[in-house]
Amino acid sequence: MNEKGCEFTLIERKSDEILIDIVFDKTYKYFDGHFEDFQLLPALLQVHTVVELTKKYFDESKSLKSIPNMKFTKPIYPNSKVKLSISKQENKYQFKYFKDEFIYSQGSFRV
Repeated sequence: MNEKGCEFTLIERKSDEILIDIVFDKTYKYFDGHFEDFQLLPALLQVHTVVELTKKYFDESKSLKSIPNMKFTKPIYPNSKVKLSISKQENKYQFKYFKDEFIYSQGSFRV
């Protein structure tokens, strides 16, 4: 799922949880156009990334049904290196973008 300007590295994998390092380089195309003078990673792309990684690492084929919980607390700026944890419990997934003690966003969704 790596693409120009965005690199994913799987750090840990369990049957119900993964941990990934992600580098969002300033050249990542999704930083352009969100805000002209204030680049940040769009919230929708954060959710999309989680869903795509869920399909890849949990072999999930069902579609997203609902997002009962979502919180964006700190912007992800160009040249950020963050961790993403995703855990599974039946048909519900929880995720968190973080670095050290800072949480960028977190939430859950159902399939």
